Amino acid sequence: ARDGVLVVRPDSGEPTEIVPAAIEALMDAFGHATTPTGYRLLPPQVRVIQGDGIDRFSTPKVMDAMIARGLAIGNIAFGMGGGLLQKPNRDDFSYALKVSAIEVDGAWRDVWKDPKTAGGAKTSKRGRVAVVRDGPHGALRHARLDQIAACDDLLTPVFENGEILRISTLDEIRARLWPR
Repeated sequence: ARDGVLVVRPDSGEPTEIVPAAIEALMDAFGHATTPTGYRLLPPQVRVIQGDGIDRFSTPKVMDAMIARGLAIGNIAFGMGGGLLQKPNRDDFSYALKVSAIEVDGAWRDVWKDPKTAGGAKTSKRGRVAVVRDGPHGALRHARLDQIAACDDLLTPVFENGEILRISTLDEIRARLWPR
């Protein structure tokens, strides 16, 4: 045993199903206590946070689903992101930042996610990723770095190990995107 708290964040799926299932899976692994009101509560060093799909309407539905399965509300914390404001999200601009490769003992390994509950719709790219242009004025697309010539990769480091390596102006970025 060690100090600290394990916080589990379910990634995808319907929160009214995923949250109780995640809590019950954690109870299978770590046990639980019963509150004076008869609800099951995870040990104090294990909790769940749910942020995906949360707004002022879904939060009570998740709690109702937990109560129906005898789960204490103390098992969960709700993250809000933008869901309680104007509801902006990274998908508005088709943007997500995820790890896709890791170097272990000098060798690169692919890393990806493929949530069981998303039916393949949220499978992320894997491996070291490059950005290439199809032809001199063609569209930009992604490719695996190990499948192209190094000189074709348009990605360059701008931040590494806590240091800013390069700052680009908006005009420089536009010139790279739309060369004349």
